[in-house]
Amino acid sequence: MSDEENRSLQMLGKALEMEKYGYGFYDQAVRKSQNALGAKIFTMLRDDEVIHAKRIKAIYTALKQDEGWSAEWKGFTVDHTDLSEMYDAVTRNQAEHMEVNSSDLEALEVGIELETRAIRFYEKHLAEAENPFEREFLAAMIEEEQRHLKALQDMLSFLNNPADWFRRPRPEGRE
Repeated sequence: MSDEENRSLQMLGKALEMEKYGYGFYDQAVRKSQNALGAKIFTMLRDDEVIHAKRIKAIYTALKQDEGWSAEWKGFTVDHTDLSEMYDAVTRNQAEHMEVNSSDLEALEVGIELETRAIRFYEKHLAEAENPFEREFLAAMIEEEQRHLKALQDMLSFLNNPADWFRRPRPEGRE
């Protein structure tokens, strides 16, 4: 096994730990959430952590069996494409009935920190990666973690100040 493959295995082992921790955190956040939006977003994030872990395990197993990097991880996809549409629909329909409590706000802040750390982790390893399959995998993980971060930041912004959130600039073509 090459030094590069050993480096990749170490990175994947750490990534798997992060994703498992994220799953546990978001699973607990789903159960404790006091509003429908929180439960929906935390459920989506929890489920994405499962997909991320499956990807990592597939790559890790292939590397351990000296099969090298492959594109097999692409078979594990997340089910959503535009988090902001789901977010907008839930907030617009339930804004006046939504309860805000400190545990939801705290969970959002912890989630933001987790996603920020994941982005930094994957970016660091992307800068070191030479294999094109590894680079593509890391870039995809960064993109998904950035979407997670944005969803959490949007929710925190909404819960802290709904009036300002509804006045924010909307993406073109969306009201």
